Amino acid sequence: MRLLLDCGNSLVKWQLRRQGAVVAQGQLLYGEEALQREVTDWEFTPKSIFVAAVVDEVRLSPLLTMLEQRWSLAVTRLTTTARFGQLTNGYLRPETLGVDRWLALIGGAEGVPPPLMVADLGSAITVDAVDAQWQHHAGVILPGLKSLAATLAAVTPLQQVSVADLPPRGVETAILSTEMAISQGQIFAIVGAIEQSYHSFSRRFASPPQIVLTGGDSGLLSPHLALPHSCRSDLIFCGMDRVATAISGG
Repeated sequence: MRLLLDCGNSLVKWQLRRQGAVVAQGQLLYGEEALQREVTDWEFTPKSIFVAAVVDEVRLSPLLTMLEQRWSLAVTRLTTTARFGQLTNGYLRPETLGVDRWLALIGGAEGVPPPLMVADLGSAITVDAVDAQWQHHAGVILPGLKSLAATLAAVTPLQQVSVADLPPRGVETAILSTEMAISQGQIFAIVGAIEQSYHSFSRRFASPPQIVLTGGDSGLLSPHLALPHSCRSDLIFCGMDRVATAISGG
């Protein structure tokens, strides 16, 4: 069995996979006591451990140490490369592309033939695309829902309406309060960025890309996006598993 960990800025998500199939999954909060409690309670025994991390070393290091001590296994940290299979990184300095973005593209290309566009909707929003020749094209980066909410909370004391309580795109409704206006504005900002990215890539590619949403807020924002799209919340793990298979040879 293979243990995969996606170490983001706010939490750690993990999956245990056997020959590509998900056996178990969950998430961890950072903090030495919380990590120690969770890792100690795990009853499975993986044969290999792979980590993709965008979090700082201060929070990451204790987790890596615990994992290595728990099973006496070396942890393999995945990094962004210039190429993976047919996929070519579009950055001038490939290693500076976030590993989460790179793995999401690799995972997306597994089930959706290019051209495709991946929008990762987490604490930050990232948009990347792959053309029909498997060339990566970088897109925009902007704050996610929680980041936008935190920014507005710093300048206004008003309670915001949860995005989950707002009607989906296509259902016309009046904005009845400033709180509702703020939340609707967040949706317009994010969905507008996704739609503009799609139209930009469509003009540059021979045919429009298929849109795949991933990340923790993909389910919340999907009803507000009018363009045809699919949701795959575990896209990064699909990419991690493909890379891990390539590294280990099976």
